[in-house]
Amino acid sequence: MTAGETGADPTTEIARLGRRMSRLEGAYEHLATKADLKDLELRLTLRMLSIVGVATGLIVAVVRLWS
Repeated sequence: MTAGETGADPTTEIARLGRRMSRLEGAYEHLATKADLKDLELRLTLRMLSIVGVATGLIVAVVRLWS
């Protein structure tokens, strides 16, 4: 609902939304930022590359043992 639909003046509506937002922010310990998500993406990419590297090394070792 907008301020016009409720009949409240905009200042009162902004104050009400501010209180609701404070409760929402207080309910969560941490909300992720874009920087947090970028860091997570980097860590996951590096982890996947290391797993691929280890798997490739194991495959090469097995092939050499059987040759």
